[in-house]
Amino acid sequence: MENSYSNDFDPSLVAGTVVMSYLCADCGAENEIKPREPIRCRELVQFEAR
Repeated sequence: MENSYSNDFDPSLVAGTVVMSYLCADCGAENEIKPREPIRCRELVQFEAR
């Protein structure tokens, strides 16, 4: 029986280091979010703050 697990360490799997990216539906900007972080476009937030 072959083991399907890898012995290589993947730092992205450590809790708190996973970062996902998404595209804003309003402006198309690519944003990165971390777990438990609110989903919002950083470009639109900066634009509205001015």
